[in-house]
Amino acid sequence: MQLNASFINFFISWDIGNWSDCSVSCGRGMQTRPVVCAQRVSSTSRIDVQPSKCPSPRPESSRTCMNKPCAEWKVGEWQKCSSVCGKGERRRLVVCHSVDDRNVTDEQCEGLKPLDIQICDMGSCAQGWFHSPWSRKCFPSCGRGHRSRQVYCSSPDGSQISEAKCQSKKPKQKKACRNKRPCGGYWFAGPWSECSSTCGSGVQERSVICVKKLDKKLFTIVGKENCRGRDKPEMERPCEQLPPCQPQWFMTPWTQCSASCGTGTKTREVRCMDPELAPSSTCTANKKPSQQNICNTQPCTDESVQQDPSCKDVYKFCRLAGPARLCSYPFYQENCCSSCQTYQHRKTKEKP
Repeated sequence: MQLNASFINFFISWDIGNWSDCSVSCGRGMQTRPVVCAQRVSSTSRIDVQPSKCPSPRPESSRTCMNKPCAEWKVGEWQKCSSVCGKGERRRLVVCHSVDDRNVTDEQCEGLKPLDIQICDMGSCAQGWFHSPWSRKCFPSCGRGHRSRQVYCSSPDGSQISEAKCQSKKPKQKKACRNKRPCGGYWFAGPWSECSSTCGSGVQERSVICVKKLDKKLFTIVGKENCRGRDKPEMERPCEQLPPCQPQWFMTPWTQCSASCGTGTKTREVRCMDPELAPSSTCTANKKPSQQNICNTQPCTDESVQQDPSCKDVYKFCRLAGPARLCSYPFYQENCCSSCQTYQHRKTKEKP
């Protein structure tokens, strides 16, 4: 029996195979599959025919595939800012890292490279250190002790900022002192000291020493190991309730004198600060420390000009070098040093 052409064409179709594995193990690759136009002549056999005899469109025989990247960006932690105040920059390590655990060139990583440097702003820079006056009393009230004061790092607007932003050395907050009254005691406990503060919170201390009885009325101080096994009396306790602290005046150190002789001035900044070291306007005005003082009041004399012992006159005619206007020449500056300096000092004083 012979089949007509339309019946034969009914058995013509695209024969599609399975997709192949990706052409690469990492990154972007290709997959392919067989796509042929075939005519079925039986349930188990076929013959290939022209692609034009199969219906359109032809199924795709290739496509892209994407595995895990062959290399990717590896980013480290940001370093500290290059500046402790104001603007600076910070960096971090950014490298292109391959799947076989090695660094490769940046071109092998996809996408934009992450930033490895950025601007950082650490806030206002410091103006300097401010401190309160030294405490009037030596603490504790007997024997060796110390006086204390408050010190803080100030920004230009007067507020307290991190001490790291004040680059100069921090002024001392304590200094040693000695009381006229010696301390005493054994597991003798001495009297409680006065409170370390007159306002806010403070502590009281007392001396506790180990003593040994020599006779009925004579004792001697011994090492604390002699009192081992005995309960040592407490040496510190909080003060009873104190009134709240009031604002007080803080000041900077004095500047250098504006003149070495003949009366100059030195200045300092003075600010009113509350107990939290915030600017205040409630300090007692008539107790405000002075902001300017005179200094170096001794008169300026010609002898004060010659401070360097090596500055001497070599020749007798040197006294004429100044009036003759020869002191501008190196020869006279070196060999008539004393006369030239004295003459110049006098001319400076004579100027209106």
